[in-house]
Amino acid sequence: MFFAGYSGGRKSVLPGIASRKTVYANHCSEFIADSRAKYGVLKGNPIHEDMVYAARKAGLAYIVNVVINSRHRVIGAFSGDVEAAHSEGGRIFKRIVYGRKDNGTNCNYFQ
Repeated sequence: MFFAGYSGGRKSVLPGIASRKTVYANHCSEFIADSRAKYGVLKGNPIHEDMVYAARKAGLAYIVNVVINSRHRVIGAFSGDVEAAHSEGGRIFKRIVYGRKDNGTNCNYFQ
């Protein structure tokens, strides 16, 4: 389950290069129990917001994310600011997913 909304973006820092203690704090029961800590939700999602905070503190200046299909082919690419590019990728991903008969089970959003 994607408690942080989507993969990619800020996850290159947290959990990517973060300490075990930081990852455990980010994945705490309080954050996971929050109703906004779920797939496809970024606004108000405490896990996502904590990851963005960590990425900013670490100085993450640029990201590259892609959406791939079930054949692992890139069907969308997004780069730039950690929040702006990741949010744009999420918007496009939602548009693709909600327009599909399989509800997006054959797509994923990665960094």
